[in-house]
Amino acid sequence: MEEFLQRAKSKLDRSKRLEKVHAVIGPKSCDLDSLISAFTYAYFLDKVSPPGVLCLPVMNIPRTEFSYFTETRFILEELNISESSHIFRDEINLHQLNDEGKLSITLVGSHVLGSEDRSLEAAVVRVINPDEQSDGELGLPESSSSLVLKELLREAPELITQQLAHLLRGEGDTARVKTGGLMGWFWACSCRKSAIHSWVNNPFKDPGSSIREAGSKGFVKE
Repeated sequence: MEEFLQRAKSKLDRSKRLEKVHAVIGPKSCDLDSLISAFTYAYFLDKVSPPGVLCLPVMNIPRTEFSYFTETRFILEELNISESSHIFRDEINLHQLNDEGKLSITLVGSHVLGSEDRSLEAAVVRVINPDEQSDGELGLPESSSSLVLKELLREAPELITQQLAHLLRGEGDTARVKTGGLMGWFWACSCRKSAIHSWVNNPFKDPGSSIREAGSKGFVKE
């Protein structure tokens, strides 16, 4: 993840004329769930998008305000993800990119843009918002990160690395305490390939049985 973030920021800093940009943006609250979702989904898009498309997470605050988000900063520091690799809202001209027809946006954790960004609405191609969704098994509220995780497990489980599993753990621990369900189960077996493939092949199966069947088989790639 650190390598992906640094590469994306470097391309943004060095490229005077970008071809296409797909920005993944969370709400201004910059909560841990939406931030992790933005990182993870941008990483996924980077792996599956055509060449020439720069996929990157954009933190929806100015860089100067990031010091107030102590929980988020603590988790990222624990994961050795440098603050210098983040892209903040005041470091990318989304309006110019949109005017040039180069911008696509995925929203995570919210279904609307701020009032100052209403002119960007036409660029929104995807909304990942848990507000009106619930875990089908338990009837509990979803989180943005659990929705992103489900898509990643369905579409490209091989992309889950140790660092990504630990990144999801930061939100997974919180979600497990609040709601249980997929995120808590995923962290319990995030290092087990067999459990991941079991969920992909049968997502409606009791997660507990997947954990028991996983035993101590294989690990995700480093």
